[in-house]
Amino acid sequence: MDLLTRMAKPAVAVLCLAVVGCALFGSFGREEPYAFSHATHVGEFEMACDDCHYGEPDTPGMPTLDDCMACHEDLDEGKPPERSVTSLFDENDAFRALRAAALGDEIVFDHDSHADDYVEDCASCHVGIASSRRIVASDRVLMNACTSCHEKSGWDPADCSMCHDEIDRDWMPPEHHLGWDRRHGQIVRCEAEGTVNNCSLCHDESTCVACHRVTPPRDHNNHFRLRGHGIAAAIDRTRCASCHEPDGCNRCHQSTEPLSHVGSFGSPLNRHCLGCHLPLQPTSGGCTTCHRGTPSHASAPGLPPTPAHLQANDAQCRECHIPDRLRHPDNGDSCRFCHR
Repeated sequence: MDLLTRMAKPAVAVLCLAVVGCALFGSFGREEPYAFSHATHVGEFEMACDDCHYGEPDTPGMPTLDDCMACHEDLDEGKPPERSVTSLFDENDAFRALRAAALGDEIVFDHDSHADDYVEDCASCHVGIASSRRIVASDRVLMNACTSCHEKSGWDPADCSMCHDEIDRDWMPPEHHLGWDRRHGQIVRCEAEGTVNNCSLCHDESTCVACHRVTPPRDHNNHFRLRGHGIAAAIDRTRCASCHEPDGCNRCHQSTEPLSHVGSFGSPLNRHCLGCHLPLQPTSGGCTTCHRGTPSHASAPGLPPTPAHLQANDAQCRECHIPDRLRHPDNGDSCRFCHR
């Protein structure tokens, strides 16, 4: 056995242990989806919702073991226990899947009144349930669906007491206590779904603007003021627009030249072409934002009206107009940006 093989064996063993450990760790505290197929019962056998869901006021009554066994006594014959209908019930013969989409004691919800008086079809709230083959926590109806429906019905979606026992507009979610002042910007920008990330339930845009004009974001330090903000604006200008108007940028840079405008950036080498504002614009957003008196690049010489020039691609342009014959640096962009 060579040295490489002896060294590889312990590494493989450690890797295997790590994979197994991760698999076990990932399974702790996680409940597997319930293997109940609505697609089979509703789609294949065309059962109605109230064939199974009935009998309990204010709740979506769940089927009993006897209800299921009326059909499954013969269907489950010979199946292992984990694949039989009995696996869906606990030791008290209660349907296990009831916990998957439970709303919690804080929620005030009358299922009967919604199903009988306000909703024409169960699928209006339980979207896609008829085609599902597993029951998972994500099947629960989200608050966004409730508030949207309430708003269409003329009810105030901001009236928390309509659906909540204790929560009101002055209630602060638990997430708002754990460094929320540092993290909320990331949540807002990624537009994540879910009630806790829906800032508009309690805040309007003026709240954000009023706060950040007094307390700037944590990354707006001195380095950001001098250099970083230009890079951030180039990546995502909409982030700046949340607080800053375009005339604020223009007003500052007309009197404060960007730090990149040094050395060979300007004449006589004019290497600003290597990082200019493309596509070129005659209005705001391009060079004319600050340099209004500079001759426009739009007056660049046009292509000679010969077939060789009109049909040439950029590689062919550079075969003839080699860098030492150009009147400006070659930044790799298409020649036709300027020469048309």
